[in-house]
Amino acid sequence: MSAVGDWSADAILALLTQAERGWLTAAARAPLAEGDDFLDLDHLERGVRQAPSGDLAFTRVLPRSAVHRNTWAKILYAIAIP
Repeated sequence: MSAVGDWSADAILALLTQAERGWLTAAARAPLAEGDDFLDLDHLERGVRQAPSGDLAFTRVLPRSAVHRNTWAKILYAIAIP
């Protein structure tokens, strides 16, 4: 297990499967729904957040719904978030 500071957005994205990366690319302009869990890739130290009401673009965020539950678990383990 590592500290959040040891991880970059690129390192987190490298944990995604090719299909998950493709989905993120295709959905880059779609807003998150209110309450969706996500990681802000520019501020991993903030941990898992929930989307507020209104539009939040996928740019630099990784929504939980974009990845398989096993991938999400690997990411949380890697950055030491319970």
